[in-house]
Order: sequence, then C-alpha cells, then structure tokens
Amino acid sequence: MEPLIRTARHSDVLMMTRDIKASWGKSFEEDLAEQDAGLHSCFIAILKGEIIGSGFIRWAGPRDEVAVQLFPEAPEIYRLEVRQEFRSKGLGTKLIAAMEAAARDNGRHSISLGVDYENPRAYDLYKRLGFEDSELTEYYDEYLYPTVDGQTATARDLCRYLVKQI
Repeated sequence: MEPLIRTARHSDVLMMTRDIKASWGKSFEEDLAEQDAGLHSCFIAILKGEIIGSGFIRWAGPRDEVAVQLFPEAPEIYRLEVRQEFRSKGLGTKLIAAMEAAARDNGRHSISLGVDYENPRAYDLYKRLGFEDSELTEYYDEYLYPTVDGQTATARDLCRYLVKQI
C-alpha cells in the first residue's frame, strides 16, 4: 500500500499530535494557523490512518540570517521526519518531491535546506536528490523544543546549507 502525501489540514491535528514529534515550542494548531497565513506548508505522509512522515516548507525562505542573504528566494525545507520503521523505503524522497512540486507550482526555481553534520544519512539522501553544497558550509541551526518535564529548551546544531534548482 502506498502512503498518501498531502498538506496537513485542521482535521489532522489529533493524528498529528499522536504521530509526530512536536518541536519549535509550538502546537500543531499554531503550525496550521501559520500555514493558513501562507508562512509555510506542512506535508504529511499517511498510511493506514497514521502519519508516518512529515515536513515543512517555509515560503519566506531560509531561517538563518546568512542563508537569507545568499538565497532569499529559495523556500526552505525543515522539520523533515520519517518514522524509524519507514526509513530507507523512499518516503523521504516522496515527501521532498511533493514539497519541490509545491515550490514549482508557486513559481519558485530553487529550494533549500540545512542538514546537521551529525546526520550523514540525510546528507547522502539530499545529495542523491540533486541538492548541492552551498557556500554556507557551517552555521548553527537554533530551535526550541519541549523537554520531558514540560519546559522549553534550545537546541543548537552545527549544519551545512544545501540548495537545489527545481
């Protein structure tokens, strides 16, 4: 059975809360309100009533200040995640393809993303999909995440920035 890949809807919030790890210190309701405002799009992959993968595309371009200077028109893929048991089965490729198609449909000619140096599998996937290393070879991606005790903490990951012409 092939997963369904589409943008998330407000009716998906319960499923998202159950199946996707929250991050950025926001609720999925807030994420979808920002999607309604045109800030980003949340893509989900659904199989047998469960979300098995997800990712966001930020329409305003990169989140990093230097990347914004270098690639102001390139929407950024972020929070790309595939559940462990569905990795290495082409799902990440399909999610990225859906986001690339949405970017093309929105008149964009390139797309971008950051990848953590500690995630060589993701880097290899992006390179296979045609993403190229940019001149932004090192930057820190900082983001909020909820801790197990209900607090919010800041993560800081050393990343490199990749860009693809679409």
